[in-house]
Amino acid sequence: MGALTSKFYAFKARPWELTKNESINIFESFCEEIVIETRGLEVVRILPKHSHQDSSWISDKVRIILDSFHFNRLETPMVFSFKENTSKITSWSDFFYFLSNFFLLFFFF
Repeated sequence: MGALTSKFYAFKARPWELTKNESINIFESFCEEIVIETRGLEVVRILPKHSHQDSSWISDKVRIILDSFHFNRLETPMVFSFKENTSKITSWSDFFYFLSNFFLLFFFF
């Protein structure tokens, strides 16, 4: 068994290069205190705030939400064509038009 190294933080920055910002966990109902560590404008890691009053644990949901800040960001909509078996980049207005027609056909017929 190896060291438990965070996948998103591994080898990106040193602890003294990070800016620590105290915040509250909005993804759970307990509103735990967390520390968001950033490097410039990039969120590098999220840690529990250590206090003597309560336990310092955060859920995996908070740790994994960091993935949505970087890697799974949708910047350009794409529509898959079954006839050509490829994806095409479209504009946002065309994408929402396609999506509304798809739901109309799927739910009402």
